[in-house]
Amino acid sequence: MSQGGSLPLLFYGDSYRFPDIYHTTRFLAPDAFIAFEHGEELVLLINSLEQGRAEKQSRATKIHNVDEFGYQELVSGGLSRPDAEVVVMERFLAARDVSRVSVAPYFPLGTADRLRAAGIELVVATDLEARRRTKRPDEIVALEAIQSATEAAWAEGVDAIVRSTEGREGVLMLDGEVFTAERLRAIVEGALLTRGAVAESTICAPGTQAADPHMIGSGPLHAKEPIVMDIYPQDKARR
Repeated sequence: MSQGGSLPLLFYGDSYRFPDIYHTTRFLAPDAFIAFEHGEELVLLINSLEQGRAEKQSRATKIHNVDEFGYQELVSGGLSRPDAEVVVMERFLAARDVSRVSVAPYFPLGTADRLRAAGIELVVATDLEARRRTKRPDEIVALEAIQSATEAAWAEGVDAIVRSTEGREGVLMLDGEVFTAERLRAIVEGALLTRGAVAESTICAPGTQAADPHMIGSGPLHAKEPIVMDIYPQDKARR
């Protein structure tokens, strides 16, 4: 439950940037959408573009097209998409006689102001991160899959280092070319891609760069120097 006991939880945002939204809905979408959770009920309000996929992939117990609440007419009348979606929220909550909801700390301020002006009380939820710590069976399966892919990608990177040879001034060579941090990163990230995963800004930091936190690394690798390799993987399908 969110802060406020039995208060419904209202989300508005995309599920790429906000893990709470993806955790709740298991629906990966690049554009903001509306989700409403109350007890065992999970309702998504989705546009026509994403509705079919949401019906197949999400955990929602009910899916509404935002046009059911006049979204298309609002946009045609000149409202911006965010403003139209606020009206959709107002109408949806009014239809359920809900006047008090909990929201995430990152709930958009402008949206919050509009809802408050419409008489909706918002309470900031403080337990969203904590509730993600208890993993559902589907999340355990996803974690095991991404862990396996990451270990395999890491092993390919290490294997490339092992196969390299020492050239002039201790520079490592791989397949006749200077072995760089950039190439090592490409090997690791490429191995993840072939396994249905993705990673951004993988750290392959050689030598003194390894002592600079979160330096992703650049330039030639050298023999007898440390290389920090740190991978931030995501499953492309399940994240």
